[in-house]
Amino acid sequence: MGIIRVAPGETAGPFTFNISVLGGPLPDPGSTVRPVLPSTDASWISLSATASTSPGVFTATVSISDDMQGAYDAQIIIMSGLDPGMEPVSIPVQVNVARTIENRLTVSPASLELVVTSQDAPQQTFPVEITNADPNRTDYDWSAQSDVLWLTLSRSSGTGNSEIVLTVDPQLLTVTQDLDGDGNLDGGVGTITVHSSLNTEAAVLTVRLRIEQGPVPDFTPGNFNVSPEAIDFGTIRVLPGAAAGPFSFTLSVVGGPVPNSGSDGRKPAAFVAVSDKHWLTVTPSQAETPGTVTASVNVSETMPEGDWQANIIITSGLDTAMSPVTIPVSMTLQRRSGDLLTLSPASLDLSVTEKLAGTQTYPIVSTMPTRITTAMTGPPTSMFCGCL
Repeated sequence: MGIIRVAPGETAGPFTFNISVLGGPLPDPGSTVRPVLPSTDASWISLSATASTSPGVFTATVSISDDMQGAYDAQIIIMSGLDPGMEPVSIPVQVNVARTIENRLTVSPASLELVVTSQDAPQQTFPVEITNADPNRTDYDWSAQSDVLWLTLSRSSGTGNSEIVLTVDPQLLTVTQDLDGDGNLDGGVGTITVHSSLNTEAAVLTVRLRIEQGPVPDFTPGNFNVSPEAIDFGTIRVLPGAAAGPFSFTLSVVGGPVPNSGSDGRKPAAFVAVSDKHWLTVTPSQAETPGTVTASVNVSETMPEGDWQANIIITSGLDTAMSPVTIPVSMTLQRRSGDLLTLSPASLDLSVTEKLAGTQTYPIVSTMPTRITTAMTGPPTSMFCGCL
């Protein structure tokens, strides 16, 4: 945090900065959320969350009390919520509180140490505070400039004590320095220099960005091709209070990431198929390509009339960063009596690849409420049931 100059008996802050967490132990297949547990050993640091996730961001806040003076050292500690035996990551935080009244431009934080992986290097943003040590002098002008392309500011000039946003874009970094001392170029250093009309020395924010080489994937990337791409069951008419179904259809799944193993380096690609609604089920939930899964729609007695939408979601069992394939499923449910023939599904959207364009089959179900005539004491009576 550098030197924070505060008038005697005064408090300062809060000074905030964001901490981005990436990587960590993976949970069960099919999930990409990694729980983490951040904490700190200093009373002058507070965290926006004591439980977070990776990838994720939480905020640390530094508050200077009226009795703090001199140099302070603290740690922000990040532990895995999955693997308690994993060595925690410690982030050192330093601040030097000087009790003085004078015009002196300060920028907080004064330095940032960032690490990203080559496979996961998104943009990151950090709030930056520009202040004068003398709280009675805020009528000054300031200007800020970055010396590298991968550091940009939300604005480059202003008046008085201000907060600006620093954006760090690892994709624009040209690796020029060996930051971890292993003899290989792995990062770079950039600075934000702030000048002011206070006639004091400039304030400098230094950013060190290191890019780690992530693990080499043990698979060859590839995209899933799922057919049909969408299912519309049209209008399903059911007697009031009756159930209907199951209406089933088959999804064909080909392609996808391929494991690298064996003499030819290839095995079937694993995938996971799930539904996001209770009235739509998918079996099996895991399979290999090329393969099929069966999806079934069941109308319960309590489902009201109206339009119903659901999704079948196909994800890779290998590449957790791969975007899932979503197959929309829709139907319109009507509850009424009478003879009315329906076909299900009402439409199919199909896609095939040029190399995999074989014959595909799909069941078509026709339904109609059945009229039943019964002989009873008294006048003849007709009634309807939701039989298929």
